[in-house]
Amino acid sequence: MDKSITSLKKRRVLIIQILYRHFLMEQKNNIKQEIVDGFQLEKNDQDIEEYSFNLIDQLENLIKICEDNLSDNWKWKRIPNIIKAILVNGVYEINNKITPKSVIINESINLSRSFLPSWDTSFINAILDKIQ
Repeated sequence: MDKSITSLKKRRVLIIQILYRHFLMEQKNNIKQEIVDGFQLEKNDQDIEEYSFNLIDQLENLIKICEDNLSDNWKWKRIPNIIKAILVNGVYEINNKITPKSVIINESINLSRSFLPSWDTSFINAILDKIQ
């Protein structure tokens, strides 16, 4: 497997774990400090730190975008925290044109299957597909 693909997957998984922890703690933690302290990034993980800090700076807007794209019968609070984390990361990557949209949707679906196998992946597909 290509090293860059491996590092992108590593970064995605780490960011989703960070966001999951943040949502689980009901956003009462200092997420940037958690990244520095709790995940103890190595010096060669500078790009992960920069990526995660940029995402965190946009977090409120990313959540709003997710909420705006939910169908009428869904509320953000009802969504499992791990799915929230996957959606937020997906929206961030699509909005910032980091990775092609189709790749992000596919990766997000695969990640949801690994973290929460019983979740209906069409939900993730539907939301991320609406993002421009």
